[in-house]
Amino acid sequence: MTKPVRCTDPHHPQRGDALLEALIGILLLAILGLGLSYAASRMLAAQRYAATHGIVIAQMRNALETEGLTHLCSNPHTFSITPTGGSSVSVDLPAANCERHDVEVGTGDPSLSVTLPQAAITRMVFSTPDTGSARELLGPGSIVLSQ
Repeated sequence: MTKPVRCTDPHHPQRGDALLEALIGILLLAILGLGLSYAASRMLAAQRYAATHGIVIAQMRNALETEGLTHLCSNPHTFSITPTGGSSVSVDLPAANCERHDVEVGTGDPSLSVTLPQAAITRMVFSTPDTGSARELLGPGSIVLSQ
């Protein structure tokens, strides 16, 4: 007489513990994979914004060096950026916000002192807008160069 196989023994029915453990393991791996893919996509977006910010800052500094403070404080500025694999995007920068103060020139003798009204720019804020094409290209917020 043959001995019955354990899995078909009516006194010990199959429980499916291994199958349940495998399903839970697959579920945990799927959740981990989704989390990693989300983190990678956010990292790539941050890298793209950081690279574009570097280009924008370089162009803002170039405008500051070539056009000068006086021109930037009174005129808006437009520049174009072409992202990798994309089309050219124009970003319109408003005129820089500049604070001017009087300059007093003298030698210590009050009778020889001269005051030059609004002659020196003591603070300048040059920033990108947070709307339209600038927001699409640079992300939320604005880039500010200040002195």
